[in-house]
Amino acid sequence: MSSTTLPQGQVKQWHVILFVIVAGLLTLLVFYGGILDLLLLSGQSGFPSEIHRWHEGQAGTLMVIVFGGSLLALLWRPQSKPLLAQFMVLSIAILSLAFAAVSGAGFNPLVLAIGAVLIGILVAAYPKPRDLVNVRREGSLSYPLLAITLIAAIFLAPIIARELNYQILGMTEQDVHALNYHWLTSVVLSLLLILAGSLAATKRPGWKVLACITGIAFLYLGIVALLLPDYAGSWGTIGGILGVLGGSGYIVSTLMEARKGGRVSAAEITGK
Repeated sequence: MSSTTLPQGQVKQWHVILFVIVAGLLTLLVFYGGILDLLLLSGQSGFPSEIHRWHEGQAGTLMVIVFGGSLLALLWRPQSKPLLAQFMVLSIAILSLAFAAVSGAGFNPLVLAIGAVLIGILVAAYPKPRDLVNVRREGSLSYPLLAITLIAAIFLAPIIARELNYQILGMTEQDVHALNYHWLTSVVLSLLLILAGSLAATKRPGWKVLACITGIAFLYLGIVALLLPDYAGSWGTIGGILGVLGGSGYIVSTLMEARKGGRVSAAEITGK
């Protein structure tokens, strides 16, 4: 059947298979690159001593929970989760721009080129690429998710500003954290968590998975901060408690909103 005769909203099976292959390979890559960091194992590349343990956990969160979790969710019916695909495209763009322009090591066009190639591959392989530029939503925002994200942004904003300064100045002072891009990784992770929460609050297709990924990331970081309160860059005890509360809030709010949405849908179907 040609693409012109496909019913509206239907996609070709080969396009879905192609995207699943691409997303599957990227999933394996990010899990391979980050799973040991997530487990806080010693001797990992870029983390030469114990003082980097918190940053190691952040790197694992970025690679495995945020990127890996999003890609893993896109392996099943990717065409039904355009919001998740949009998040991946925007995340790669932010990551590439940050490491290319504000690492403190000078402008690096190669990083931008690699990011552009990855984005191009994801967009071209996505079964419904036009959905990736669609920002319209149906229904209302999730105000609980929006409120949690706003609180998280207020908490993370000064951390982002401070650690971006550490990264840029640290490169000139041979700071070991800056030389290994730990501060910049922390900045990018914080930005992506705020982005993920904001997108999830729109309740566009894929929002529930994205909200849960955000919640799991905050839960993990909160627990690690409680375990490592005095390590360089750690959120500390108070930040750890807030991280656990915020992560739990994302997950609980998502489950409640999904349950509420299910009741509304059932009522609409039965006409009650």
